[in-house]
Amino acid sequence: MTIVSSGQQYTLSTGQTESGTVVLAGGIFVAISGGTEAGALVSSGGYFAVERGGIADGTMVSTGAIFFVDYGGVAVGTELSSGLLLQIGQSMTVNDTVVSSGAVFEVTSGAVVSGTIVSSGG
Repeated sequence: MTIVSSGQQYTLSTGQTESGTVVLAGGIFVAISGGTEAGALVSSGGYFAVERGGIADGTMVSTGAIFFVDYGGVAVGTELSSGLLLQIGQSMTVNDTVVSSGAVFEVTSGAVVSGTIVSSGG
């Protein structure tokens, strides 16, 4: 398990796998080009990005955190807390997302989305 603290950036790339990463306020976590993260927790003020070829599985995103899925990124089983916005665009894949009341999940042309659960008010 990795803890990414304020002022730190942690990048997962080709062939690297992590599980249970905690991103604290001011910390930056990036999964890119074959890097895989399972079960991350992004605290308020933390930043978590899934970029081209990166995979995030089972990410819990707290209110006040930023969860960014870039072109070609894959996010599976993401849980968005109230007050969050997740935008999904062309060539991005998002499966099995839980959108809590007060969160916003926006899908644009060319995205692939399946198994999304939206709570009342989400």
